[in-house]
Amino acid sequence: MPNEKDEHVNYQKSFFDQHVDVFKQDIPADVEERSAEIVRSILRNPQSERLLDVGTGIGAFIRHYVSHGLPQENIVGCDLSSAMLAEAKRRFPAVDFWEGDVLNFPDDRGKFDIVVFNACFGNIFEPFAVIERVSNLLNPGGRIVISHPCHSCIPQLLDLEPKLVLRLLPSKEQLVEWCTALNLRLSVYRNEKDLYLAILERDVADRAVS
Repeated sequence: MPNEKDEHVNYQKSFFDQHVDVFKQDIPADVEERSAEIVRSILRNPQSERLLDVGTGIGAFIRHYVSHGLPQENIVGCDLSSAMLAEAKRRFPAVDFWEGDVLNFPDDRGKFDIVVFNACFGNIFEPFAVIERVSNLLNPGGRIVISHPCHSCIPQLLDLEPKLVLRLLPSKEQLVEWCTALNLRLSVYRNEKDLYLAILERDVADRAVS
């Protein structure tokens, strides 16, 4: 019998499989500008960094990564929805994609300098467990990014799709608590009307615990 978490994951997969065409629509210019601002804030050495894009969807942020100098070959996109990933693969053939729950992301895919959760973190059933999992995928000096370029829409989605979006994005206090537990550092926290950006960093000298 599926448990509550499995039911949530299956609902997410089904929802996004059925709504791919919605995500193909043009993105408003102001959202695109904030998306580019987020990407500029998280890339440091794009030619050499390796990035895991969680909840990649059809690759809305991949275009921004690439336009800011990150090679497609340095990107791994992760998503629950096979239909979303099929469209992402069509758009970005050189990107490596993996289908599944990031909690089950395989160790043999290697380590990352950046793990990004853009416009998806409020959908996650077990947020701390997910942050703990991806913290063990970080290289020394690596960072976890939680972001949203349309932050003001989350309360509306909580009302309209409560089975899809489970919670607001984490407060500064919550992030500090997670960082303390996982030996990370909160280096950026912006909680604005239309832009949310949090960056959790692993110390350069620190290595993840296997």
